[in-house]
Amino acid sequence: MQIFTANDVAEILKVSKKTVWQLLTDGELKYFFVGKSKRIAEQDLEKYIRESRDQCQWINEKTDNTIGMISSSKIVGFRDQLIKKRGAKP
Repeated sequence: MQIFTANDVAEILKVSKKTVWQLLTDGELKYFFVGKSKRIAEQDLEKYIRESRDQCQWINEKTDNTIGMISSSKIVGFRDQLIKKRGAKP
C-alpha cells in the first residue's frame, strides 16, 4: 500500500495544495494521521478519482475506460518516481 502526502496528491491530481486541503477538510478525500501530519492511502485516492469520474454523467463508456487507465497509470508512475526519489525499493 502506497501512502501519499497532501503535496503528493496535489501533484497527481494536477491541482493546488489548497484544493487538496479543502477536499480533506470537507471529507471528500479520506485521510489518516501519522503524528500530526495527514496522509492519504493509495486506495482512498483511487476511490476518490473513481467517484469523481462517476459523477460526470457526460462521459461515455469508452472515455470512462480511457480515463480509468490514465488515472491508474499516473498513480503508478508517480509512485515509482517517489520510490526512486526516496531511494527505496518498490
